[in-house]
Amino acid sequence: MANTKKFFRDVDNGFFNNSELIEKFDYLSNGQDLFRLEILLIDLKQFIQEKLNYLILSYKPLMTKDQMNEMVDTMIKIELHQELLEILKEDRRRTPEESKEHHINTELYNLRVAAALLESLIENIKESTNSKKKIDLFYPKVGALFAQGFIRKEGVLYFYKDLPFVSSGKLSTYIQDEILSTKSSVRQYIDGTLSEGTAEKDFYNSFTMMKKIIEYCDSNNLSITDDFKKIYKNLKNPH
Repeated sequence: MANTKKFFRDVDNGFFNNSELIEKFDYLSNGQDLFRLEILLIDLKQFIQEKLNYLILSYKPLMTKDQMNEMVDTMIKIELHQELLEILKEDRRRTPEESKEHHINTELYNLRVAAALLESLIENIKESTNSKKKIDLFYPKVGALFAQGFIRKEGVLYFYKDLPFVSSGKLSTYIQDEILSTKSSVRQYIDGTLSEGTAEKDFYNSFTMMKKIIEYCDSNNLSITDDFKKIYKNLKNPH
């Protein structure tokens, strides 16, 4: 926690640009672990609130014009955010009373930028995770067609219900375009499951995929053939 507070103080002093902040977030969260990032955001917001309370309760004496100029020059050297510099430069044209009103926001600016950046990073990770889940869980839609007995192979022909196809490729194209209306490929699942081997995408050889397919069918009130249930049962209880 001590290292985290030192980091917050360094942020407050303007020692990081946005790309450096991202690198530091990555380090403190052990590779952008979502839970750790969210804890870091909570701690950062608490740090901001504590400093805001301190500034409100005991505001430091107003700087003289020379001190203000010196601070602006110093901040230019450490390359603070341009918006903050503009706020400080604007202070040169304000009365002392007007400056006091703006200093609290000015001093917390870098911390608020860091909090906004961290919130954005967390949101991006969540969106990416949700998108990946959607991609990973596409296969139950294909599997449900097997579960209902719609896809099968007889001799050299492939069938969707009673519609024959001369190759798995033609069947896959039909399923992809006409049945599921998707841009996601289905052929690897059809080839794998009808290969009667040990293909990676073979539904009949994967307890995990079969379980997801069963759950998908149950949640969508889709019928499941006895043969499909038997394959699942054998995978669940192999002995």
